[in-house]
Amino acid sequence: MEDTSQILKLLSDDTIVTRPSDGLLKKQCSSNISVSITAISGPRTGLSFQLEAHTDITLGRSPDAGIQIVDTGISRTHIRMYFDGTSVFVEDLQSANGTYVNGTKLTGKIEIKNGDQVSIGVSTVLKFSLNNQLDAEYKDYIEEQLSKDILTNAYNRKAFAHFLNSTYIAAKRDFSPLCLFMIDVDNFKTINDTYGHQVGDKILKHITDKLIQTVRSADIVCRYGGDEFAIVCPNIDSLSGLQLAEQVRSNVEQMKFSVGDKKIHTTLSIGVSNYPDNEITCVSQFIAYADKAMYKAKRKGRNQIGLISDN
Repeated sequence: MEDTSQILKLLSDDTIVTRPSDGLLKKQCSSNISVSITAISGPRTGLSFQLEAHTDITLGRSPDAGIQIVDTGISRTHIRMYFDGTSVFVEDLQSANGTYVNGTKLTGKIEIKNGDQVSIGVSTVLKFSLNNQLDAEYKDYIEEQLSKDILTNAYNRKAFAHFLNSTYIAAKRDFSPLCLFMIDVDNFKTINDTYGHQVGDKILKHITDKLIQTVRSADIVCRYGGDEFAIVCPNIDSLSGLQLAEQVRSNVEQMKFSVGDKKIHTTLSIGVSNYPDNEITCVSQFIAYADKAMYKAKRKGRNQIGLISDN
């Protein structure tokens, strides 16, 4: 048996040991609950949606749906979701092919539990997660960390694919323009071979910072791999996109790096593709066009902007 004086010592000063009632704990959790819906398969895999309290939203193939998912077999307005602040309800809106919750066909309206999976269309599966505020904040933090490149803190290639896909779908739905920059750091292998990879890594970090400082807050800077970057620029026409790409190129050209008594200058070759100007029909074509334009810029002498229409 522990000595009483030791127990009193542990509980001295301002320490108060309490155990909240179960009722109070439940009240605190339910008042701060949040709901996330994640597509775990289908054309929008990885995309996560948040449901705010007292939200009534429809999901379907229509551009007018609150959440649009284009998948074979999904009706224009397929399901309705409602979050009353403590519980989430899903209702099938007489869809042509039905809705399945954990493999059972949905009839009428049902309350969704944490971890339930809702299947619609040929390949789309949505997973529902009910979290309290701390859980949601931690989940957001983990997702942010997993989507970032460790070296540069730009978004990584997986996040790039997600962002480009979602912004392309939104651009088609809203008839809005979209630009993509594919960027290569000129002669970067020579820098690594001459000054070492630690110097090369520092230069990549500084270039990333300059890219983020130059572009608009809505633009997404990603490290595509090695010394290649990609920037997704929503709601920007081809002329404004070209001007922004030129500003990016110019700002990096003016950067200077010192290694001992040596000065290093870096430049960028940037390929630009535009929607709808380039008649792009899919995301892979969007990337291929910008990549092809970037290699045209490199062949023409580097440190310039390339367009798919260039000869």
